[in-house]
Amino acid sequence: MRHFLMVLVFATLLVLTGCRATDKTQGTPAVEEEKPTIGTVIKAVKENPLRGRRWTKLAEHSVDLDGDLVEEQVELYTAALRDPQGELMWDDGQEWRLLVRDGQTVYPLFSGYVQLGSVYFVLGAGDSERPSEVIVLITTGTGLSLSSYSYSKEKNGFVEEGEFTSRSNNIMYSSIQGYR
Repeated sequence: MRHFLMVLVFATLLVLTGCRATDKTQGTPAVEEEKPTIGTVIKAVKENPLRGRRWTKLAEHSVDLDGDLVEEQVELYTAALRDPQGELMWDDGQEWRLLVRDGQTVYPLFSGYVQLGSVYFVLGAGDSERPSEVIVLITTGTGLSLSSYSYSKEKNGFVEEGEFTSRSNNIMYSSIQGYR
């Protein structure tokens, strides 16, 4: 009888706390962001995307992404902070921001929570037929996604040109190096 009461109490708590059904192949979302659809234009934001919490800058690089012969700054941040010895204090997941700064103008290419994973970026040089691009790789314990963004003068923002999401529901091994 005691076991039955414990199960009943547990089931009641699940119902009261809003337990919801999830896709059995995906479980809970590993990446929670306001995901733009392909072709979506990422416009500059007025508010500072880093406002409201402390951030650790993991990577940055300067490159001309909009063809104006002035380099923009691409910056990657995580909410994981460093301990007194300088080591990152990772949690099971953290917030991430990937920003492109063009002077005082900021474009948030990625802004979201990544569960058991990391965010990486690669910068691809453009040519006379194709603009430079920012390629974003997001790894999680359940898979990976790859997106490409390039600046459009006509649309006055970065356009998501493509996306790939793996079909895996459990990553067994990755040779990608972690952040230090």
